[in-house]
Amino acid sequence: MYAACLVDALKNDEPLLVEVINCIMSDPSPHTATEKCMDYLMIEGLSFQDIEECHSSDVGENLLYDFGVKTHDEGVYFVPWLNIDGVSNFAINE
Repeated sequence: MYAACLVDALKNDEPLLVEVINCIMSDPSPHTATEKCMDYLMIEGLSFQDIEECHSSDVGENLLYDFGVKTHDEGVYFVPWLNIDGVSNFAINE
């Protein structure tokens, strides 16, 4: 749910969002990856505390649910599945 909160917070910065997803997916410790990646990528204007608050609230749960619905609706069959501005990485590879 940490990643869902961070992805939502960065949804208007697509280049950074791709780097964040890559960083989190590459980390062997997913439970601590979000905070480490925020530090590594020097994300400004957003603190891990902001993400922690999202994670610990209904907002985080709703984001995770919404991402799950989008995943199901897209017919996702591998991870990570990127969708930026309505274009998925599957569509890009076709």
